[in-house]
Amino acid sequence: MMTAPIFAAMLVLLGAVLVFVAILRGRKIGGSVPPGLGRRWRVMIALMVFSLAGYLFIIFFLVKGLIFPIELIMGIVFLGAAFLGLTMISLSQETISKMRSAEEELLVANESLEQRTNELTSANEQLQKSLLDLTSAEDRLKGYSVDLERKNRELEQFAYLASHDLKSPVIALAADLKMLEKRNREKMDRESAELLEGALNSALRLQNLIADLLAYARLGSAAHEKAMGLINLTEILNVVLDSIRIDCERAGCAIVRGELPRVAADPTQMIQLFQNLLSNSIKFRGKEPPRIEIRAVRSGLDWLFSVRDNGIGIPPEHHEKIFELFHRVSKGEYEGTGIGLSICKRIVESHGGRIWVESEPGNGSTFYFTIPAVMAGGPGQA
Repeated sequence: MMTAPIFAAMLVLLGAVLVFVAILRGRKIGGSVPPGLGRRWRVMIALMVFSLAGYLFIIFFLVKGLIFPIELIMGIVFLGAAFLGLTMISLSQETISKMRSAEEELLVANESLEQRTNELTSANEQLQKSLLDLTSAEDRLKGYSVDLERKNRELEQFAYLASHDLKSPVIALAADLKMLEKRNREKMDRESAELLEGALNSALRLQNLIADLLAYARLGSAAHEKAMGLINLTEILNVVLDSIRIDCERAGCAIVRGELPRVAADPTQMIQLFQNLLSNSIKFRGKEPPRIEIRAVRSGLDWLFSVRDNGIGIPPEHHEKIFELFHRVSKGEYEGTGIGLSICKRIVESHGGRIWVESEPGNGSTFYFTIPAVMAGGPGQA
């Protein structure tokens, strides 16, 4: 009959083997739990396997009729239960501690989220206020725009009426001066003749100025807005060339032209635009006979027009100023009122385009302007 110590030693040896096996298998289990709990889980599994193995062996030997000392049996049972209980308590404490830590982190996250929500709410309120201020500013701007448009119409009407009312007396004054010069040419001395000639020239310049102001004021009238329609600029250019034919022949001017497109525009204003540009090219010519090139190319949604000459050119500091009202580059050297290019600028802008110049003194000038190409097609086509 086998003694109790031998059975106990065998039981311990077998438990150690089982513990080793449990530790090896527990590594796989430990990989799926948090790192801090993996080791405790492996120890708990080993103790459970060890205790279960001891109980099974005890039951096996009891069934075989072998009797163990009660102290050995109780020691094994209590030892396994004690280690198992301690391990469970440690794991529970660890789990509770981590749960509390997670709860604290969750509270901190909730507080941070609540603070962020408050900040977003405050930012949203400020944005709403800014939108209201922007809407109010936009309404005020619209009011200012309407008021400015009304004042511009009143100013245009005043300029038109003033120019129209001044036109008749100035024409009458110029006619009277011409008649006075004709009747008294032989009776007047040289000084009186020069004074009369100066007065007549001043009256003629005033007459031209009033005519240009009247033309400038008419550009904003509703009648011209109603005159907008699809026109062939090649035909418009033919009319312009016919009107300046005499001046062109006197200056020995050579004009090179390409076919121009159809655009939606006011025909009267287009005639005035080309007439002003071509007349300037003839007026401000250099020593060589004037040579003028007129071209049009498609540029995106616009037609780009160019009027190039070989004249005296324009200094760079005047490239923008020449489009201002009454601005003249060469005062006294050439006749003019300084309104022609202002009229060109207003005509182009009223058609939704823009105008500019590229020039150097002595190397001629090229005036560019754009007109929207509202209709598809090539030059001369709709």
